[in-house]
Amino acid sequence: MALLAMLDLEYDEKQRPASGKNAKKAKKKEEVRKKKREEEEEKKRAVEEAEKEKEEEREKHKKKQREKEERLKTSEELERAQSMKAGMEGAERRKKEEVAQERADVAAAVAAVAAAVAAEEAAKEEASLKKAAAKELTITVGKLTYCPFLPLGSEGKEVFRGEWDGMFCAIKKQPLSVFKSKRDEVKFLRKLSHENIVNLHGYEKNSESYFIALELCHDTLDDLVVPSEARARSETSDRLPRPLADVEKLRDVLSQTLAAIKFLHLEDVVHR
Repeated sequence: MALLAMLDLEYDEKQRPASGKNAKKAKKKEEVRKKKREEEEEKKRAVEEAEKEKEEEREKHKKKQREKEERLKTSEELERAQSMKAGMEGAERRKKEEVAQERADVAAAVAAVAAAVAAEEAAKEEASLKKAAAKELTITVGKLTYCPFLPLGSEGKEVFRGEWDGMFCAIKKQPLSVFKSKRDEVKFLRKLSHENIVNLHGYEKNSESYFIALELCHDTLDDLVVPSEARARSETSDRLPRPLADVEKLRDVLSQTLAAIKFLHLEDVVHR
């Protein structure tokens, strides 16, 4: 027993130093683990702080973005309000302009109507005066009546607008001395009938003159071959040259003239 006790004691003595070393190692390991935990915790805190800072930065950025959006929204609303105001002002201005234009158009229409009425009244008065004057100047010889409406003719003949037996016609007036030397004119006209030659309605004479009643030609050669617009411009300005004739119309007139001359030649009549 004593021996065993001594052996145990020796064993314990051997083991004690070993246990102390283990304790130191364990303590050292514990310190290392503690330090590692502290480092990990420090890293974790650092990461958390970094995340927190990032979150704060994100919040600041969001806040700035919201403020920017609010400012932009306010600016857009202001622009819309200004645009709406400008649109309303423009609409009101256009409405005023339209009203003013309508009033001007109405005034112009009223003035035009008044001018037309005045012109019509003036034309009626002028026509009435001409009619009265013509009635006073009308001369009756047999079946014909005439007054000096048409311009003078050639070769000393006077040409008037008149009526033959109630029908409008052109009246050629010449002295009896000329009539005696040109009886053939009436003779030829009596037997000639062609669409391009004026018709003879009849003739009358008095103690001084003889009168031939012919078909009335309402248009001059210019009226037939010169365009009305060109003729009007030429009549209103002395600086413009004489307007040119319409070639097609002129060709048609010349064709009709040649047809009339051909007919006269077939009837043994020479036109000079």
